[in-house]
Amino acid sequence: MALGYAGALMRRWFECMGLLIAVSLLAGCGGSSNDQPNPNQPLSCSAGTHQEGNACVPNTLTQAQTDNDMIWALDNILVNFYNQNLAGRPTGPNQNVTVNCQGTGNVNISGTTSYDASHGITSASPLVYTMTNCQASVVSSDGSLSAALTLTGVMNENGSWNAPSYASVAYQANANLGMTGTITSRGFAPATISQSCSVGFSSSISSTSNTLVGTVCGRPASVTGQ
Repeated sequence: MALGYAGALMRRWFECMGLLIAVSLLAGCGGSSNDQPNPNQPLSCSAGTHQEGNACVPNTLTQAQTDNDMIWALDNILVNFYNQNLAGRPTGPNQNVTVNCQGTGNVNISGTTSYDASHGITSASPLVYTMTNCQASVVSSDGSLSAALTLTGVMNENGSWNAPSYASVAYQANANLGMTGTITSRGFAPATISQSCSVGFSSSISSTSNTLVGTVCGRPASVTGQ
């Protein structure tokens, strides 16, 4: 290593016409450091990014932001499971269907559903979603938030809904819901997900607001207006 470094200095010396002034060696043969990028030059970085050195890079999601996005993703994944596989089917106590997920794996949906025709209310009491290496992805309506997850474990759904005017649904995972994948949110750098823990949340929808409140691995999480 010492010979290689000395050789580099010799080549530089000859290129600079034998000048022995140290500042010329550092700044280049032109003898000026102004040609080098200034890492302290302020940049006009766009929303969701910040300056590091002389470049704008995406912001990193905090743990709290990632947890909030996680319950949003799980809620929408379960809604898709229901809408694609049970909506429009006869209700009753013997629901049991196993379907392939978007990528690898599958989900089994079993349990009881009912429908109150006089009030237009559908109930789940409960539905059990058993996911095995189930790859699923969701994207928000405005495209600002997306998730691609592989899920293994069980989530129970209890509640009723009469969308879009009213919905109140509670989900609770078992103590070992495996979650891996990525969440990409509002211009932030993608967050890598790799955890196995308990997840629970409730969903309420009205004509004026949509709210999710719950926990991810014991940490509080909430989403409003998604």
